[in-house]
Amino acid sequence: MSEFEEGLEEGFKEQFNLPPETLWVIGRINKEIQERTKYGRRIETVQAAKAHILNWSNGLAAWYPYSWTVKKGSQVDLDANQILVYGNLKRINEIAKWLDPLPLYGASFEARTRGIYDPYTHWRAVSKEDNPSALPIILPLLILIGLPIVQHILGNFRK
Repeated sequence: MSEFEEGLEEGFKEQFNLPPETLWVIGRINKEIQERTKYGRRIETVQAAKAHILNWSNGLAAWYPYSWTVKKGSQVDLDANQILVYGNLKRINEIAKWLDPLPLYGASFEARTRGIYDPYTHWRAVSKEDNPSALPIILPLLILIGLPIVQHILGNFRK
């Protein structure tokens, strides 16, 4: 019995009647999904044949794979709602319904309209560590633009 299987509750295995290999794949993909907590694009290199891009849809609240295969060794530009998965398309389609939702989904408009908005997820996804403030750029512009206006106002008071 693998380490992953040992960690599963018996009820889960029985309830969904999935083979251990499929449960292991779902666990590996869910681990990758849980790392998608930041907005933005990234480049990944395809490590094996039969690679597909798995895309999260906020509107459907579901994962779906793109139908084309990505070539081994190629570099793909992925958005925050996409991950690379390996295997045949039929199997990927079968396991997609068992995957965890994208963590960023909790901060989406769709989640909000469904009553499951998570402000903590939203705050983490746009945290200052990853998205530096624009204040150092904007403040000098405000001073340059605002200074003549302030001088004009003060000049009118002096008269």
